[in-house]
Amino acid sequence: MFEICENVCTVIFLGICCYQDLKSYTIPVFLLPVFFITSGILKLLFCRGFTVNNIWGLLPGIILFGISKLSKEAIGEGDCYLFLYLGFVTGAQSVFLVMTIAFLLAAGYALYLIFVKKLDKQTRFAFAPFIFMAHLLLFSALLFHRGAFQI
Repeated sequence: MFEICENVCTVIFLGICCYQDLKSYTIPVFLLPVFFITSGILKLLFCRGFTVNNIWGLLPGIILFGISKLSKEAIGEGDCYLFLYLGFVTGAQSVFLVMTIAFLLAAGYALYLIFVKKLDKQTRFAFAPFIFMAHLLLFSALLFHRGAFQI
């Protein structure tokens, strides 16, 4: 039950970030500490603390920060913060799945922009919606797997 509540909070946070990223190409990082602290408190109260998985989950966000700096922010810092948060909350395995799905969705969209819309490779687009969709897909799969939805 705790995992579902935590994922609902994460979906709300990612939804806010998605909207803001689509609107202005920025991520509201000022909200990040609120959600980090809330998740941390929930983990301490209901899960008896943090696991190694939560700490390893920070790694993808840290790696993306390095890539962001090397690529002159081709990947925005706000997106890196989102992956840091997701890694902390969901753990290493889940954040790698979300990252893979988000990059595949974004790659498909980029191909659409290049081949159908005839835009160039330098065209900028919001990435948070793909992170949001990827997490939503993973969360939905978790709910179906747990039997929360009956078909």
